[in-house]
Amino acid sequence: MGKSLNEMGNCPFAPPLVAPLYNTYQQAMILSKYMLIGKKLGFIGYETSNGQITMERQQEALLKIFQLAGCFNLSNIWKDLNCIGDIDNVERRFGDIFLVVKYSKADQPDPRKFDAKYMRENLFNSNNIDLWDALDWILYMAQHAFGRKVGQERYELVSPVWLTNNAEYYLKEARLLGLID
Repeated sequence: MGKSLNEMGNCPFAPPLVAPLYNTYQQAMILSKYMLIGKKLGFIGYETSNGQITMERQQEALLKIFQLAGCFNLSNIWKDLNCIGDIDNVERRFGDIFLVVKYSKADQPDPRKFDAKYMRENLFNSNNIDLWDALDWILYMAQHAFGRKVGQERYELVSPVWLTNNAEYYLKEARLLGLID
């Protein structure tokens, strides 16, 4: 891709707001809806003493935790979309998500078979799913990934089986997200 307007310098013919707006537009044309949501949630990458954790790697870590928790089990997706309440045409949205889940192998329990990169690049790219419905679903999954019930206090939580069976894998991905040190 060519230079951004900021890299080209000040253009005497363009008002000062044109460069940032154009660069945002240009970036939106490249990023998937999931990646835009990840940016909104603060998963934008960061520097470590060992180098750079990219935005893409950080956003894939969230998908890996959701996959590990069983959030991409098709019956869970169907239930979640219906529980959110304000999503129109749940059947069509489920159908679009279903294809990405199947191709990425997100609906099976082995995290080594899951293609998080494919899911990151393709989740929510259908015109049938708007950005806000997608964000609602991501936040809903995050609230329910650990099996917490309504009114249940944190100290009452017990580690789910998927977490204890895959503790090292989970901890690695949670560190990338910045959930733990």
